[in-house]
Amino acid sequence: MTDSPIHFSAPFQVAWADLDYNRHMGNIAYFSYAAQTRFLFFAEHGFGPEEFEAAGLGPAALNETIRYHKEMKFLEKFTVNFLCAGMNAKKSRYIIVNQFIGEDGEMRAEIRTQFVWMDLNLRRAIRSPAPMAAILDALEKTEDFEEL
Repeated sequence: MTDSPIHFSAPFQVAWADLDYNRHMGNIAYFSYAAQTRFLFFAEHGFGPEEFEAAGLGPAALNETIRYHKEMKFLEKFTVNFLCAGMNAKKSRYIIVNQFIGEDGEMRAEIRTQFVWMDLNLRRAIRSPAPMAAILDALEKTEDFEEL
């Protein structure tokens, strides 16, 4: 891979369907944008839907937490950064972070997801395939990165 970390982010805009009764982006929308960003990252690095299907592989979230910093409203533009906050030595368990950043550069929210790779035929967690482990190893790390 490369010696410098892979920085990945994706631009979005709050859509009408993202709004909740309080007229700001609802929590389910944050999780949807986080998932979309993850799959955009994988697709950009050679793991699109066809490759996942051919490998019989998929990410399985063990837990996800969100921390809100500032609400987002209709039509607000934002960027979702994708970083790695932890992994184990076997390359079978990861913590990834999606940071939601407003156009002003301020953090709007952060989602942390602990996940494993799942063999979709056997329905059990497996080690990352080597090419997938390599791109996750190269992904930009958070300041609080930890070995799991």
